[in-house]
Amino acid sequence: TNVLTTPATQPDDAVTDQVHADLANKGLLPSEHYLDAGYTDAQLLVDSPIQYGVDLIGPVQLDTSWQARAGAGFDVASFFIDWPAQQVTCPAGQTSTVWSHSQDAYGNPVIHVHFAADDCLGCPSRSRCTHSATGPRTLHLRPQALHEALQQARQRQQTPAFKTQYA
Repeated sequence: TNVLTTPATQPDDAVTDQVHADLANKGLLPSEHYLDAGYTDAQLLVDSPIQYGVDLIGPVQLDTSWQARAGAGFDVASFFIDWPAQQVTCPAGQTSTVWSHSQDAYGNPVIHVHFAADDCLGCPSRSRCTHSATGPRTLHLRPQALHEALQQARQRQQTPAFKTQYA
């Protein structure tokens, strides 16, 4: 039995890859790895099946936006993303005008999406979309593979099958 001890300040998900590498070296990799929320993130959901053939089973962080918490707002999952065209369509049918790449405070790639102010200001669904008095709706997306893996994991963890499997 091996124990991996890390500093308390190190996030749990920083060691998931190392755990998989150690298990692989011993021929003990499972096809499914049950983890708590501290060990799952979008990058690991994408990389673990590719690098190790391991499906991570565990809860992922929910969308914490006010739109998602309200249950009646337009959270990111409500938008249609056309990745090849680099364009997003809102639930009211408006298309984005800006798609730009940058990095977040941790150096992770992020995509900034903006809609036209003129489209958003008169929208009858505005109160479900943004609290801004004058600004348009904006979205911050992860790259496609990460975004889709996170959305799929969020959907999966809401199913009765997941709840039974993870229990």
